[in-house]
Amino acid sequence: MTEIAQRQHDQPPGPPLIDARQVVKYFGPTCALAGLDLRLEIGEIHALVGRNGAGKSTFIKILAGLHDHDHGTIEIRGQPLDRSRNQLAFIHQDLGLVGAMSVADNFGLVAGFDTGRSGLVADRCLRRETAASLAALGVELDPRMLVSELSPSDRTLVAIARALHRDARAVVLDEPTASLPAADVARLLNALRHLRDRGVGVLYVSHRLAEVRALADRITVLRGGVAELTVRPDEVSESELATSIMGATVARAVRTRRARQGEIALRVRGFVADGVGPLDIDVKAGEVVGCAGLRGAGQSMLGRALYGLLDWSGVAEVGGAPYRATATADALRAGVAYVGGDRGASVAAQLTVAENLLINPRHAPSGGWRVSPRRERAVATELIERYGIRTPGPGSPLAALSGGNAQKVVLARALETAPRVLLLEEPTSGVDVGARADFYRLIDDACQRGLAVVLASSDEEEVCEMSDRVLVFERGVVRRQLTTDAATVKGVAAAAMGAVEP
Repeated sequence: MTEIAQRQHDQPPGPPLIDARQVVKYFGPTCALAGLDLRLEIGEIHALVGRNGAGKSTFIKILAGLHDHDHGTIEIRGQPLDRSRNQLAFIHQDLGLVGAMSVADNFGLVAGFDTGRSGLVADRCLRRETAASLAALGVELDPRMLVSELSPSDRTLVAIARALHRDARAVVLDEPTASLPAADVARLLNALRHLRDRGVGVLYVSHRLAEVRALADRITVLRGGVAELTVRPDEVSESELATSIMGATVARAVRTRRARQGEIALRVRGFVADGVGPLDIDVKAGEVVGCAGLRGAGQSMLGRALYGLLDWSGVAEVGGAPYRATATADALRAGVAYVGGDRGASVAAQLTVAENLLINPRHAPSGGWRVSPRRERAVATELIERYGIRTPGPGSPLAALSGGNAQKVVLARALETAPRVLLLEEPTSGVDVGARADFYRLIDDACQRGLAVVLASSDEEEVCEMSDRVLVFERGVVRRQLTTDAATVKGVAAAAMGAVEP
């Protein structure tokens, strides 16, 4: 008898903890779930894996009551979801803990605060109950400690114990180890095994295939809103899982990928920032270096820090000259530009297209202290044509532009500073396919003129289409470098998830 069968045999007989059958969910014309079947048994750890957009988050939000499903049935221990949702506990990356309060008081926020005859909170009783709940998870912590003093893994364990304090029968965890240092991961996984052995069901969402195979009793791969595959870990390799997750699609690079021979435009040594590093990276003129990895792996930190948005330590050179930016103005003066995916932070929607294009005073056409509206319109019109921005004219409000055209405005403004180095972070987030192709072409044209680019993106296709080589991040450091034929969607995704290609 297998371990899971033995555990289920030891539990009182009953229906599955979660039984989802033919679940369908539409968002307008988009089908997020296309007939999902999934069962979580008593005393089972069931891993849910898949690409972004595969339907994992949609299903979790349906379980949590944030969305209603359109068709199909979901039962919790044989009862309709709406009547039995209180048997589920949800642990997100935002744990919902208050750092300035003690562990016990954080429990009280959910379980309530008992009072004695005096009407005062019975602190001793609350601490005793909190300690008992933590001990049931195999955790020994002083309930009087402030949450802010705990390690990341201890905070996650406190959140789990607090959720189970109200007798939840199943726990749903969404990427619980994404931001945990490696030393803390094993401790959390052991606690989850302890839960399983007590008969609690665990639905575990993760991209980390090695971790999933070490932990789960069964693994379900979601693709296109359906369960593409459900297997036991011993029935599938990491490479086979990665293939099932990605499907047969492999992106072909738009750019001609080759080893660049130009001078080094950006050199970074000993880079450390907020748990990321140390990193040593060189980027040559005309080269695009992609930075990929799972959410929270650290690939976005380098660009933000070099642009003066984050504190960091180490040394850097731009064009052979020492470089340090403590503010974005320092970066622009040194020839470093930045384009992020959050357009709300990059544009002034209430201003016109021209005003957004020329918002940097160093590059606005003027005569002395006086801005010339006529020259401003002429320059803006020329930029609109050069960058293919679809707008009625330079005086149109930027808020009227599509996401892709608004992002072209951001890119045009950055490239017009004539930078040596361009830092990109999720640059085509929310951009349609046509505008994305235009965006890539503009970047490639700039690289032909010697621009060096650092591209951080969670979109494997984007990284592969644009990059000459790809650095795959894991827990704050570069684990692999992929070049030429290895820098494919499948190769990048497999490396990010820890799979080793055969």
